[in-house]
Amino acid sequence: PELRAWLGRPVENWQRLGAGPRVYPPGGGMAEHDDADSFGTFALYAHERWEPGWGGELSTLGRLIEPVPNRCVFLKGGTPHAVLPVRGPAPRMSVIGYTRRPARSRAA
Repeated sequence: PELRAWLGRPVENWQRLGAGPRVYPPGGGMAEHDDADSFGTFALYAHERWEPGWGGELSTLGRLIEPVPNRCVFLKGGTPHAVLPVRGPAPRMSVIGYTRRPARSRAA
């Protein structure tokens, strides 16, 4: 019930709630995308140390969000975002979570 207000939709509409690790090694990043198949996503930065200038920022809506350790960022599904390339010596590590939209039925 606590998540209903955050998602704006009944929990019964969820097809799947999941989470998993995501590691970007030095030089790694992710092109812009919008997670349109989800109601919402989050990234919890799990690395122990991150220095300014190491890159790996989350770029969304004209804003750069530095991957500070233990920071958690929530995005509404359909929000364009990208991960800029990691420039530092350490990998950018996070736990990514999502709520998938139900599969749409196809007309016969």
